[in-house]
Formats: sequence, C-alpha cells, structure tokens
Amino acid sequence: MTETSQQPGRKRSALYVLAAKILITAVLLSVCLLNADVRMSIESLFSKIPYYNFLVAAALFLFAIAVNTLKWKLLLPQYRFSQMFRLNLIGRYYSLLLPGQLFGDVAKGVILGRLDRDYEKVAASIVMDKLTGLAGMLLVALLGLLSADRIVSVNTTTAVVAAIAVCLLLIFALRLNPDSGLVAKMESATRGKAVFAVLAKLFSAWHSYSGRKLILLACILLGVFYQLIGVLIIMLFAGSLDIVLPFVDWCWIVGILGIALFIPLTIGGIGIREGTLIGVLGCLGIAVEQALALSFADFGLYIVFALVGGVLHLKSFNNAEGGGR
Repeated sequence: MTETSQQPGRKRSALYVLAAKILITAVLLSVCLLNADVRMSIESLFSKIPYYNFLVAAALFLFAIAVNTLKWKLLLPQYRFSQMFRLNLIGRYYSLLLPGQLFGDVAKGVILGRLDRDYEKVAASIVMDKLTGLAGMLLVALLGLLSADRIVSVNTTTAVVAAIAVCLLLIFALRLNPDSGLVAKMESATRGKAVFAVLAKLFSAWHSYSGRKLILLACILLGVFYQLIGVLIIMLFAGSLDIVLPFVDWCWIVGILGIALFIPLTIGGIGIREGTLIGVLGCLGIAVEQALALSFADFGLYIVFALVGGVLHLKSFNNAEGGGR
C-alpha cells in the first residue's frame, strides 16, 4: 500500500480522534452546567468580579508572556524578542484551537523553524523551554505543599518531588552528544542518511543546551517567576468570588491545575480545568459554583489572548501571501 493511499485513512483517524476529544469536552462541561440553579449561581458570582480586576489580570497575563518569552529567548538569542512574543501568543491560539497545550508549542516551533529551516535547534529549544517551565511550576507547587498549614497527601508531595528530580535530570544530566556511541548505533539502525542527519542536528542542539548550566538555571528561575504571576492572577479572581485561601495553598493548587492541563483530552482544556478546580477546591470547602466561576474567569482571560494570537497569525499569513504575489 502506497503512502498516498494511506493518507485518507490517516485523515479519517485524525478526525475520529478530534471528534472524540470534542465529545469528551462537551460531556465534561455539560455535567458541570447540568443544574439550572448552579448556572444562575455562577452568573451571579461572575458578575461580582469588577472590570478593573480583568484589566489588572490582563496586564499580569501580558507580563507573564513577556517573562516566558525572555526565558525562550535565552535559548534562542538570535531571534527578536518581539517576534518570539508574537509567537507565544500564536501558540496560545493553537492551544485553544487544538486539544492540549503541547499543540501550541509545536505550532510556534513549526512557524519559527520555517524562517531559517533550523527546525532541529528550534525543536530542542522548545523541549528545553517546556522542561524548565515545568520544573519552575513544580518548584512553586512544592513550596506551597511544604509551607501549607493544612495537611496535604504525602503521596502528592512525593510525586511532585519525584517529578522535579526527573525534570532536573533531563535538563542538566541528559547529554545527547551526536558523537556518542548511542547515536552511532542509531545511525546504523536508520535506513536513510537524511534521518540520521536530522537526529544528529537535534542531538547537537540538545547537547549544546545541556552544557549551559547558568542559562538553564536562569530559565528555571524565570519559570518560577512565570508560575508565581499565574498564582497572582488566580488569586485576583478568587478574591472577588469570596474564595479566601492562603498564598501557599494557591501555589500548589495552580500547580496541580497546570499539570492537569497538560493532558491533551479536550479542546482548550475545557472540562479538565473545571473538573480539577471543583475537585481540589471542593476538598478545601469551596462550593462548586465558586470553583466554576473562578474557572470561567481564568479561561475567559485565556480566550482573549488566544484570539489576539489568532489575529496576529492571520495578519502574518496575509502578509506572507501578499509578499509572495
């Protein structure tokens, strides 16, 4: 069977997967909003959030994107900050459009890689950027777990510590040297030299990053800073909804939410975001309606900037088409 004849089947499979994820999204959200009284309570709570809180949250969100862009630029200093900032917004658009945050990272990597055909280095930078960001998020969550007055499951703390250890090992200890024996074995296992050439470039880029300890440490610290801004945004909305919890509790709550949103099951994390906040905040005595209102406020802010990313992407696409004519 030829590659061309296999394409329709692959497209159908992709459509089935997307349809399943959309269905899961709809079911999870419908369960949350099935009760009419719950819907009215959410609307009432949502209206309590003053408009200036959204403006402050939007400013914090932009600042967070700037911090995240700076972190990525440390790994790819040859690109302009404004260019990478725009791509981070576009990445959020694809994260909203497609199931899972990772799709947004893939999209911005593909767009950036096309500019100079340096796909391997861009891919390595995105993986390292994601790892350092994950490490920063987990460190903030661990800070919250260790500092919280309330008793949190020992298994949860152990899992976070183990995840941090794995991230740090991958960041600092994994040295994918293209001249190593492992790569030589891969070369002999690959049928085409082009495949090995791509792998060699990817490993070379990763190897160069893993040797830059100070830059990687700076990326992790910026990841911590980025996560703390996210905590402040959630706390800003939560205060308007009469959800009063200590700062350290929000550190681990937002961390758990971030981990849950990595799961590529639903469009834009809808359903997962709500279910996670309902479950976690419910254990802390917070009503379902309050948890849902908080989730919708946070997601609404994300949608605004994802749409901004979509407009920027459409504008750049139109400019590229106009330049090609």
